[in-house]
Amino acid sequence: MQAVRHFPDLCRKSIRLACCAPLNAAHRLIVSTVWGSPTLDSVGRLPRLPVVSVAREAGNRLREVVKAGGARLRITAEVDTRWRQTPILIADLPGTSDDTFVMMAGHLDSWHRGAMDNGTANATMLEVARVMAKVKRYRGVRFAFWSGHSHGRYSGSTWYADHHWDELNARCVAHVNIDSVGARGAEINRHAFAMPETRGVADRVIAGLVHQRFEGGRVGRMGDQSFLGVGVPSLLMSVSEQPAGGPDASTDFNLRTGGATGGLGWWWHTTDDTPDKIDPQRLVRDCRIYLGIIHAFSTSPVLPLDYAATARDWTQKLTAVTRAAGRHVNVGPTIAAARRLGGGAQALARAAQTVSKSANRQAVRVINQALMELGRALIPIGYTQTGRFDHDPAMEQRDVPLLAAARALADAEPDHARHLAVRAVRDLNAVRYALTRAADLAQAAALEVRGARRSVSDRARRAVRRRAG
Repeated sequence: MQAVRHFPDLCRKSIRLACCAPLNAAHRLIVSTVWGSPTLDSVGRLPRLPVVSVAREAGNRLREVVKAGGARLRITAEVDTRWRQTPILIADLPGTSDDTFVMMAGHLDSWHRGAMDNGTANATMLEVARVMAKVKRYRGVRFAFWSGHSHGRYSGSTWYADHHWDELNARCVAHVNIDSVGARGAEINRHAFAMPETRGVADRVIAGLVHQRFEGGRVGRMGDQSFLGVGVPSLLMSVSEQPAGGPDASTDFNLRTGGATGGLGWWWHTTDDTPDKIDPQRLVRDCRIYLGIIHAFSTSPVLPLDYAATARDWTQKLTAVTRAAGRHVNVGPTIAAARRLGGGAQALARAAQTVSKSANRQAVRVINQALMELGRALIPIGYTQTGRFDHDPAMEQRDVPLLAAARALADAEPDHARHLAVRAVRDLNAVRYALTRAADLAQAAALEVRGARRSVSDRARRAVRRRAG
């Protein structure tokens, strides 16, 4: 099924980045901070200055020229921000027992040849679909191929999130993101994005296939992560990276990660992203990782989501905020709410372990509905500033945005701290409310499951008595 939708093409408004390029390549990137198609409120943030991409060696020469007194430089830029139609391809494998679905999604458009970005990811999606079509699935799998990834700043996935909000809210159990897999030399499978609640399933699959412990990094504002406001659990983008000192490492990523990895390869977003950069064996490895995760989400009656881990993460973050802002705002009640969520999530997990060994479909539905509602409550406060129905700017986000004001209190001057404290109290109210609501949901579901199990046991005992009589 193909849906053709409108979005503004921003690529000709000069979306080339002029920093951190390796000596032999100039990467094409995006300079607009508008996530998706602009509204009247955000259209003013479209960049007005032309930006030119240069390789590091050429950039160093330009710096020397500037230091020596400068020179005249002419830049010619073509600006084209007309609205256009672009395709979105959606394919569904329905489930057999439940009408929910896990969404595997990646972008279809590419810079230049785009063999690895995003040709290998598209091929992986097709292979996962081929295999999963032969598997008995408890719930469905939706495959989504976006357009407008770079050229529209994630406009395809953003349009889909906006126009299918109700369905995603009611039926989507997880978003498995895929981008740039199967590269030659890509040996690191530890650092892909995940949330605390999704990290466990990724760790189990990766440890079983490649014997690496999955560390996971925080899901950030990049790579068609357009569903955080809806509250859909997410994991991955790319799943394999270059070693920091490898021959194909990207200097860009090495600098950005502090030397942790060499990223997606020096050819990323250049004319050199050609088929010779693909390693068939590594592509098969990455495909198996994605297949394992999709299989786990689609065939497990109880969703493999760990909100006890999410509660621990919140407790740690809020405790750190107390050290930074404790003399300005009272974080204690919010920490108490996070700990209460931990207790409720653990009770729900214990109930899920019992139910997963039985055939009590009603109890399974209660647990899964609670797990989905936990995501709807917790993910928007953990990953967004604007909430469930809008999209934050496309800017780097390394921590919880609703804790930014409280964290900033640590080094603020007295007058500035008063303003920050006003913002921090309001944001903590939002966090505490969501944590409390999530704790109530988890505890209520655990009690309901316990009652359902007791009811099933009572009926079974009565049936045994009838047969014995």
